[in-house]
Order: sequence, then C-alpha cells, then structure tokens
Amino acid sequence: LPRPASLCLALPCVCRPLICAGSRPQRTSSQFNSSLGRDTDLLGAGLSKMLPESSTLNGTSVFDPVLMEFLCKSFVPRPGHRAVRHRPIVVIDPFAGGVVRGWVAAALGLLYIGVDVSPRQVEANEAQIGPAGKFDMVHRPCWIVGDGEDIGGLVTAELRRRGLEPQADALISCPPYYNLEEYKAGPNDLSGAPTYDAFLLKYRRVIVNAVKLLRPKALSVFVVGDVRDKKTGAMYTLHHDTVGAFKQAGCAVHQV
Repeated sequence: LPRPASLCLALPCVCRPLICAGSRPQRTSSQFNSSLGRDTDLLGAGLSKMLPESSTLNGTSVFDPVLMEFLCKSFVPRPGHRAVRHRPIVVIDPFAGGVVRGWVAAALGLLYIGVDVSPRQVEANEAQIGPAGKFDMVHRPCWIVGDGEDIGGLVTAELRRRGLEPQADALISCPPYYNLEEYKAGPNDLSGAPTYDAFLLKYRRVIVNAVKLLRPKALSVFVVGDVRDKKTGAMYTLHHDTVGAFKQAGCAVHQV
C-alpha cells in the first residue's frame, strides 16, 4: 500500500522579499555566514562581480533563512503541542549543505538532523554553532558526515542514541541542482554525477530512503527548480523528476 505521507514542493525564490517580506529573523540570520564550508564561486566568478559591494553574497548559492522559517511554521508540527509535547519534533535533511536550515530549525525548537557528504561543510556548520550553551537552543542541530543515500541508517542510529524512536516528523531539503554547482566532495557527491541519468538514479534512492523514516502523513518539502546543464546547455526538468521520485516512494503531491 502507498505510504500515507504527503509531498509538498516549493520553488526557490529568486527575489528574497517574495516570501515573508520584511520579516527576516535578525536573531538568527545576523549570527551566521550561510556560505561557509564550500567554495565561493560555485556559480561562476562572474556572478560575484555583478553583486553590489555591500552584498554579503558571493558566487555560491545560499538558502534563505526566511524561507526555512516559513516552511517550518507552515508544514512542521509545533513543538509543545499536547500530542507531541513528550518528545522533540524531528526534521531530517539528506542534503544538509550550509548552516541555515539546521540553525533556523533549532531556533524554532525543532530537532534537526542533516546528512552531508562533505566533512568540510559539516565542520564549518559545527564551528558556527559553537559549544553547547552558546546559543539558546533546546535542541542543537545535528549534522552527520555521510552519503544522503544512507540517511535511513544514519538518522536511525542518531535517534536511538538519544533514546528516541527512529521516525521523523518532516523532511525539508534542497538537493544539488545536478552539476549547476559542483561541490567536489567525493565519489558520493551527487553534483559530480557523470550524467543526469546517473544523478537521477541516486537521487531517487535518497528520496526513497528518507521517506521511509517519516511518520504517517508527515510532509516532505523539497526546494527545487529546473536546471540547465552548464556543460551541454540541455535543460533538465528537476522539478518534474522530483515529483516523480516522491510518487515512486509512495507519496502524494500536496502542493507545488
């Protein structure tokens, strides 16, 4: 039978004021650098030259903290609700990337567990969080170095280590857009897949294994958009392929 979990897809915002205009959470976004842990010209050195001198951005994409706050408040159960007050609300992420999603989730009282293939990235994220007690977080975000395809075993082990059942309340992530940005994080790095077909094969396995961790009727939120192969110029419909991958994993489309 199809797993009773739903899928919610959100398209990335090109203009950051598009969502929650004027409500950027200064208490979090002013305290971290979301581009640390990877090269600063992944989208090409020319992009950074187009930005104004006052911009804190560079030639590498970053995840908007306002978008993460919006997603958590819209699609994740609230901590402290009488139905779940006896346990933390768990958010998992098989493509953790920078510090943003973990930081914002923790600031909202959620237990975030993200997997990233890059030791350099995880080290940078941990360094920004700092020692326990540095920030007022009920649950410090947890980043695990590993292959997103192994998220089932990695997250299960972490939750059991904490004395919790191996189930998650939400899946929120932003996958590599094929080779738009190449992170050069080793053989399991999806951005280094030799072809888009090879990328999709592994991408689908990651989604299937992540969905298996979800509680019944939990929501998955993937921020995706179509991508053009920077080497060949071919356009790939990553948004459509993501919907198909979640359907293969037994999910239904909730919103696009």
